[in-house]
Amino acid sequence: MTTSRKKVVTVDDDSSIRMLIKSALRGLAAVDVIEAGDGLEGLQTIRREQPDLVLLDVVMPHQDGIETYYQLRKDPAYSSTPIIMLTAVKDNEKLTPLLQHSHTEFLAKPFVIEVLREKVRSLLKLDA
Repeated sequence: MTTSRKKVVTVDDDSSIRMLIKSALRGLAAVDVIEAGDGLEGLQTIRREQPDLVLLDVVMPHQDGIETYYQLRKDPAYSSTPIIMLTAVKDNEKLTPLLQHSHTEFLAKPFVIEVLREKVRSLLKLDA
């Protein structure tokens, strides 16, 4: 039985965070990680790759993660795509509205690698 590969797009302006995520998820079977460096590049990459999951940093230049998030959620093609918001921001006023969506989760930076893996496993419905 072959398992179809899952695509994860990670959008973060910090290349070391993208590398860390890619390395952390490399151990998960059947997961391909595609990187983008900011919200605008992220939208282009997401539309091109049609991922199963998006990891989205909140604070980025050019277009932040919150604006990118809302643009994705307005698009019917991505309205139910799982998104994990990665953030060191503690501004509940900005972040609380995002939690109202059932396909959105948060992971505080700095994050624990195993917690990231477990969230990704769960959202992609991968075997442990």
